[in-house]
Amino acid sequence: MTNRTRVILALLIAALMVAGCSAAPVTPSGAPNGAVGTTSDINPQNPATLRDGGNLRLALSDFPPNFNTLHIDGNSAEVSAMLKATLPRAFVIGPDGSTTVDTNYFTSVELTQTDPQVITYTINPKAFWSDGTPITWRDIASQIHATSGADKNFAIASLNGSDRVASVTRGADDRQAVVTFAKHYAEWRGMFAGNGMLLPASMTATPEAFNTGQLNAPGPSAGPFIVSSLDRSTQRIVLTRNPKWWGQRPRLDSITYLVLDDAARLPALQNATIDATGIGSLDQLTIAERTKGISIRRAPAPSWSHFTINGARPGRFSPIRRYGWRSARGSTAGPSPRWPSTASPAIRAR
Repeated sequence: MTNRTRVILALLIAALMVAGCSAAPVTPSGAPNGAVGTTSDINPQNPATLRDGGNLRLALSDFPPNFNTLHIDGNSAEVSAMLKATLPRAFVIGPDGSTTVDTNYFTSVELTQTDPQVITYTINPKAFWSDGTPITWRDIASQIHATSGADKNFAIASLNGSDRVASVTRGADDRQAVVTFAKHYAEWRGMFAGNGMLLPASMTATPEAFNTGQLNAPGPSAGPFIVSSLDRSTQRIVLTRNPKWWGQRPRLDSITYLVLDDAARLPALQNATIDATGIGSLDQLTIAERTKGISIRRAPAPSWSHFTINGARPGRFSPIRRYGWRSARGSTAGPSPRWPSTASPAIRAR
């Protein structure tokens, strides 16, 4: 599935990861009785209060057909969520939707000019790829070229603003990239944030490297974790601490992903084979509520949808008709929540 179709579940699981990163068994606040919370209740914990060590076990729908998340076949929310711990991003997105520069990778990311629009990325001098290559402006330039759509041989999943870029040039030194846009792009912060992670130039320089370089395993990475084990026979992927990581040491020893179809996930949680999963139906919610040791936690996800009206057909969708349609939907005041309640993921207390 694509990032768009699976984003809610991925974000819910990501929230649960924060609650479950402990070496010892994690006991949610209150007794684990399966009750559904009434508001956002992900049980956040300050990492400084957690013990070192532990293995977090999560599920994947299938073994990745391509570990390049920019490729059409690798554009999965689950794969992106897994690889976020291994690849650079320019921004960290907070619980309130705000963005802050991830200083592990960039000392600053700034809008330095508005007409034309210019973004200057200054890379942390400590940032290196796992093969020892420094992260430089060339990585940014190569990825933007690959995903711009200019060369149709790159099987890209999304343009993500790259098609609006006029040039990427070297700044003060190799650790600075100056991105100049030919057309303004309001969502420039998302180009290397969320699921839009930065890949090394070695994986984006040519269509062959882009399309096939990560078919069997990820390429060079740069994160607190590395993919240390891939086992297609047991359908298992293991991430462990990156011994060369220059940032804050992660609490977990490892994160293990098991390939399980949707029907097998809740039984796996009941049997303590995995530590967290999403709930996709009322039946699953009922089962989770009745299972001892499972705590159900939920939170809103930053998901959105929209209607696109064909303005070229004024007779069919004239301004007065559009106003009437919006009034009938009760949306004249602007955006409003689509769902009055939130989905409910489950996590086992061990």
